[in-house]
Amino acid sequence: MTRRERLEMVIANTITEELIEDCKVELEKLNASNASRKPTAQQKANAEIANTILGVLTEEPMMVEDILAYLGGDYTRQRISGILTNLVKDGKVVATDVKVKGKGKRKAYTHA
Repeated sequence: MTRRERLEMVIANTITEELIEDCKVELEKLNASNASRKPTAQQKANAEIANTILGVLTEEPMMVEDILAYLGGDYTRQRISGILTNLVKDGKVVATDVKVKGKGKRKAYTHA
């Protein structure tokens, strides 16, 4: 079955056993492909930073500036914010809005 045929069947809402089996085979191929991928050096470094951030966070909300001050080093706000966003998606960290005098609302983070 070609990709075009599969798509036309889905659009026409005609799901057959052949289509289901074909999709199962494609999913197995995707899973095998994803399982063989290794994390990049950047992903490994970000995972280490994420673990450090999890150790830093307390019950009190911390903003990115607070986390940067604790970490030191040459980390950018964008990098730390991206790591925090991933931690929020994974359910390990909770983001809340905090009012900052003269600056409006900012994101603050705590343990989940």
